[in-house]
Amino acid sequence: MDYKIISLIQKYRPKTLLDYGAGKFKIINSVSPYIKCAVFDINQEILKQSHNSSIKMIENIDDLINSKEKFEMIICCLVLCNTNEELNNKILFNISKLLIKKCHLIISICNPFFDDIQNTELRIKRYEGDYSNISLYKKNIIYGNNIKEKEDYHRPFLYYENLLQRNGFKIINIYDTDGVNIDNLNYISEHFIFDVEKNNYNDMYDCSLLIKTCPKDHLIVDTCIRHIVNRLEYGQKFNERLVIVDEENPDINIGYSKNDYVSLKNKLDELKKENIIDKIIYCNNEEGFELYEKYFGQKSKKANAKNGQQLFTILKSFESIKTKYVYQTDIDNFFRTRFGDFYKRFIKYKESKAITGFLSNLKEISEEL
Repeated sequence: MDYKIISLIQKYRPKTLLDYGAGKFKIINSVSPYIKCAVFDINQEILKQSHNSSIKMIENIDDLINSKEKFEMIICCLVLCNTNEELNNKILFNISKLLIKKCHLIISICNPFFDDIQNTELRIKRYEGDYSNISLYKKNIIYGNNIKEKEDYHRPFLYYENLLQRNGFKIINIYDTDGVNIDNLNYISEHFIFDVEKNNYNDMYDCSLLIKTCPKDHLIVDTCIRHIVNRLEYGQKFNERLVIVDEENPDINIGYSKNDYVSLKNKLDELKKENIIDKIIYCNNEEGFELYEKYFGQKSKKANAKNGQQLFTILKSFESIKTKYVYQTDIDNFFRTRFGDFYKRFIKYKESKAITGFLSNLKEISEEL
């Protein structure tokens, strides 16, 4: 893995390089003779033990950001699979502030597709959970003749893809590192190496994403929400991503599945844990009908409009929106977007000063606003 990362550094030939999570300087020592290097690690004691006087040691990452110093390349090796979701968001946010636009970030993680292999050349003990879950698990790492137990996070690939995209990074290439399943000598990949480029970071601070679903969607909810968030945050970032659940959905609306509230809730909880969505709103349609008077000046105890649409659910969800704008979509819509497409159309919509809008180019993106 180190050899591949060094080869990418040599390929792009940066004049300045930051190792975010440098550990024992294994990579940085190899390139410091011909690149101006800096290192940061949350474990300052390891940095001090491995410190090379020719390499700048960063003690406080916030001070570095405030100094406005930027780098032509940043590497972050085997960090994101060892830290929790909140810290991962902070790390990518920091890196986006420190990396020059159109320059490259190189990230390595343990390959989640092979976490379930029991014995490899580098580890003993496997991840035994479901691939789509996020779980902290223990494994034994082989260091020469020694074995050391450590904890790692298993996360599905789409988690990392979405994390990068939300923070303005475009994936240029992904590389596998070679490995072997010791039990049957089959080929495996031990690590993924992401080569990503910093693009325009479009922070849609004044717009929320609202996805509407119901218990009958339990078979598709995971796949569909991942798709929607992945495509609509390709080059931009919503202030908040919410899912509204209409618990009372009559048969006249959809009939392709039976209600399964427990299954739906479990899958939504996992999506929230993975940081794919930020908030789940459950609408039981039993109270709060005074909203009709607020919005329409009329009284009613019915949750659905005459055509079956979940009007009350939508009004309740609007009450939970903190931003000036909200982009609403049903769960079963399909999107095809290019990097930053949604942000460009959102800006045009804001400039029109319209109350509601519609993004009409179906080749790029289509949905009611």
